[in-house]
Amino acid sequence: MESLATRQRLGSTIGHLSARTVPRLCRSAVVSRPGPCQSISRRKASFQRVQQGAWTPAARLRSRVVARAGPDEPFPFKEEEYYKIEFVKEPYGPVAIDSANSQWRGVLLFQVAGQPEPVNDDTRVMEIFISGDACISIYTHLCPSDNTRPMALDILWEMWQRGRSISKRDWTLLRVAVVSCVNDVYYGRLFFGDPETQQVLWDCDVRPSDATFLALKAKAPIYVKKSVWEACSTSLRHSSTWATVNYIEGQRESQRRAGLERRGSGSAQQGSSSQPSPESLPAIRLLMREMEVAVREEDYAAAARLRDHPWMRLAEDINMHRSIGYFDQADKLMADLSRLIEAHESAVGREYEARLSAQHAARAALDELLRRQDSSSSSSSQDGGMNGNGSGNGGGAAQAPHGEEVQQQNESTKRD
Repeated sequence: MESLATRQRLGSTIGHLSARTVPRLCRSAVVSRPGPCQSISRRKASFQRVQQGAWTPAARLRSRVVARAGPDEPFPFKEEEYYKIEFVKEPYGPVAIDSANSQWRGVLLFQVAGQPEPVNDDTRVMEIFISGDACISIYTHLCPSDNTRPMALDILWEMWQRGRSISKRDWTLLRVAVVSCVNDVYYGRLFFGDPETQQVLWDCDVRPSDATFLALKAKAPIYVKKSVWEACSTSLRHSSTWATVNYIEGQRESQRRAGLERRGSGSAQQGSSSQPSPESLPAIRLLMREMEVAVREEDYAAAARLRDHPWMRLAEDINMHRSIGYFDQADKLMADLSRLIEAHESAVGREYEARLSAQHAARAALDELLRRQDSSSSSSSQDGGMNGNGSGNGGGAAQAPHGEEVQQQNESTKRD
């Protein structure tokens, strides 16, 4: 009887497991780990249930705490828990690019959609810092150019569009959401689904920068969780772009007033720089040619050193200030660049002249030494000839040691 009851209980358990879909844990599941005392008490209670015949594997599965079903299930998105956001309008947004160190870095500036226009210093904004290909892709999308080459996100977009065209089911990017922020790192999700019914078919984890680019291309809305917004948003006056934009706008206003004053005084130089461009300097042109040669020969280490040369960095700053209309500062930087190049060339010229003078002095000293040696050897030979002619046989006996002395002097002169 006991074996029959055991087989019946086991058969009912197997049937229950086969008829029930077992949920799988995913990354968002949170399972608390009990302490030592709790573990002992739980094991004791489980042993008692086994003895009583009330414990089954299915009951153990039902007792697990699962926060979310498997990865095939859509991410739980409730619109009432999110803010719909949009880019801040110019001049503070939508994206500010920092070209320092010749690296593409920028910041995306968002505000809650439907805010009154224009923005003021108390407007709540959220900044998302971006860099690399995502920064370039967003910038080229907002500021189109005919000379740009496709980036990785552009290729992904083209493949996506091609996949939609050959797919049997219509689907698109429904929305983009920033769902969390951990250790100052934002986490986003892409929600794909039917554009007619707005039913989410699947979603995936994504960087907010990549998600922003895809949302711009697909014209999809962007959301941020309210808890993330409350924790990470700040007033516009405390944002990183506030001081920079106000500085640039103030300089543009001063340039506009200066232009009006020059126009009133009849000056022909209005709204332009009074000094030539950095590329007009021979030293800058030489560095640019050397950098082009290094890139052509694929010597990227040398090209990077030339790019980071202080003169090239200063020339880049000059062009940047001129592009935003800050000509006075550009002229000051141009004067500084000219002084640096002139000082370097003067130092190099003085060093070259010093080396040339040292070479001339060494050559003159060597010539003087050779002249003295030639004169001493010629005078010694003349003295030896006069002594040999005037002394006869006795003089001949005395001439031999003198001739040996002259020969020794000549040999020492040759050695010198």
